[in-house]
Amino acid sequence: MNSDLATIRDARMFRKLPDRAFNKISSLIKVRAYTAGEDATPFAPQSELRGYFGYIVKGRVLFMSASDKPLGIAVRDEFFLGKPFMLNDQTVEKLLSASDETMIVYIPSNVISILTSASRVFGEMLEDIYDTIHERSKLVVQDSASEKTVQQWISASDPGRTLGSWVDALSKKQSQAAERRAKEDRRKSIVGIMWLVGLALAALMTVESLARHFHSSLTFVDQIIPYFLIEEFEPGSRWNVLLGIMGYVFVLSTIFHTLVKWGIRRFKWKVNFQLSQSVHILVGVLGSYLIVLHTAFSLTGAN
Repeated sequence: MNSDLATIRDARMFRKLPDRAFNKISSLIKVRAYTAGEDATPFAPQSELRGYFGYIVKGRVLFMSASDKPLGIAVRDEFFLGKPFMLNDQTVEKLLSASDETMIVYIPSNVISILTSASRVFGEMLEDIYDTIHERSKLVVQDSASEKTVQQWISASDPGRTLGSWVDALSKKQSQAAERRAKEDRRKSIVGIMWLVGLALAALMTVESLARHFHSSLTFVDQIIPYFLIEEFEPGSRWNVLLGIMGYVFVLSTIFHTLVKWGIRRFKWKVNFQLSQSVHILVGVLGSYLIVLHTAFSLTGAN
């Protein structure tokens, strides 16, 4: 096995294929190598690669518009179409190699279809790759300097100004964006759980209060804490006083959000502001409801 074939065999797509399947596919694929800045476009109508899927084994490929504006980039173990395609509502008309050792394997579309239908994992991998490319393309388009400097970066001698350094910076931005999304998902999960617990508590307090009001035997708090014997659900009863204390504590705890805002501004506390705000809203709503429940809905008079 020559070195190029060995490199292809070790790529993510082919690594776990049985030898028989790899040998079959290797007889159908076409391999191309490019240097930095070289045109790698397979879109020409007469091109034998048109309609193939391009799979990057080594290096990087820059997606360009007809006006030579960078629209996105693909790196090792990522796919692209062998015909013009859309990124952020703009058509990719040209491909440039962004590495001195770019190697692309062109795979017939029917082979990709067979692999996708035969392997759920492969299908999910393709979806992940396309999502990654589209997310990265947003960063490329946002980088206003790229349109002016990309041609210079391809041939730059300064390591800090090469296309590769720009690509690495984009990859770092993408990783940071993924981390932010993961943190936001965790925050939403925590807030969701807290709301479920809060609503469950409110529901339990409501059921207990209604059971006391209708003299039902479904009360449960007095069975856990004998101090709260069954009595009328009315202002001034032990149960209603407990509801009032709980509600007051919840409402009082809303002050902590003000403390968090002050700490973030003054001492640069590493506190999730959105999470603190969500907790602030939750305890405010829950506390207000418990206070209203504490009055037994008698909202007139001195009480």
